[in-house]
Amino acid sequence: MRNVYESPSWSKLTRIIELATAVGGAVVARANKHLTLFLVPDRREVLETLWVAPPVHLVRITYDDAAWYVIEQDGSRLFSFGLPMAVFRLYDDAGLLTPERALDLKQGQLSEITALLVREGVARPIALRLDLRWLTDVRRILRSQRGVADACASEPAG
Repeated sequence: MRNVYESPSWSKLTRIIELATAVGGAVVARANKHLTLFLVPDRREVLETLWVAPPVHLVRITYDDAAWYVIEQDGSRLFSFGLPMAVFRLYDDAGLLTPERALDLKQGQLSEITALLVREGVARPIALRLDLRWLTDVRRILRSQRGVADACASEPAG
């Protein structure tokens, strides 16, 4: 039997707890009513700001090699989170996540993240909704870039 304290997942959880402690908290959330996420605020003020803000926020979701990010429309980062490998595997292609498949993942799995903020025994739900206009614009840009690349590849060498 394997000791859970020695498992790789425990070390990842420990790192998440350290990050959450450093910024003064974290939020457990559900994406599209089925996927549990642990959101780590980018800075201490995020939770305070969301507590008094309107309950629905249009957001963008980006990622890099380190994490996934929930970003406000003005570009400021709200949260970072890890994506479960099982979800990643639904959208990857030979272990890589292409930009187009990342957009599919965002729309299919992360289009609405519901978080519950709790302060002094009072709970306040917030909705982080993916900005579909932004998503459409990004898809259009990717298609345009792919079209240019395809046109360049089909031109005869001169």
